[in-house]
Amino acid sequence: MKKFTLIIILLIKNSLIAQSEKLSRFYDFGIEIDYSHSLQDDDYKIIFPNGFNYGNLNKNSLYKIRYSYDENKNRIPIDTLKIELEKKEIDRMFVLTKKQFDIKYGENLSKSMKPPAPYLYDDLVVSLTFELKFWDDKYIKEIGIPFKNETFNKLNDYIELLIKKHTTE
Repeated sequence: MKKFTLIIILLIKNSLIAQSEKLSRFYDFGIEIDYSHSLQDDDYKIIFPNGFNYGNLNKNSLYKIRYSYDENKNRIPIDTLKIELEKKEIDRMFVLTKKQFDIKYGENLSKSMKPPAPYLYDDLVVSLTFELKFWDDKYIKEIGIPFKNETFNKLNDYIELLIKKHTTE
C-alpha cells in the first residue's frame, strides 16, 4: 500500500510540474511615461506599446521618442530610439511599474468636502500610464521633478539602464 501511495504522489507531482511548465506569459500591458517640461524643453516619452493601440510601434519593444516644439507650440517628434526587449526585461519593467500604483478602492474618504488643489510644478512633470489591456484597466499617475517617489526612481533608473545597455551593444 505504501508503494502504491508513493507512486500516486510521484505521478501527481510530475503532472503538476508538467502543467506549470505549460503556462505561458503574455505581455498584454502597456506603459507610457511622458516627461513633459512646462517650458517646452527636453521633452520625451518612453513607450512600451503592447497594451495601447499604437499601430506603428512593435510589440515587446521599448521606445524613447524625443520632441521639439514648433512656433505654434505643437509637440513634434524629432527622433525615436527603439529597443527590443528580452522577456526578463519586460517582466522586470512590469513589476516595477505595477509597484507604482496602490489601488485601494475602500479608502476614498476625506475630512474635507473636496480635495485640495494639486501642487503646480514649473519644471518637468512626468505622467505615467499603465494600461492592462486584458483586464481593461488603466492607471495614471503624475509625478513632479525632482522625483521624490522612490518606487518611480527604481522604474526610471531601470529604463535608463535598458536604454544605455541596448544603445552600447
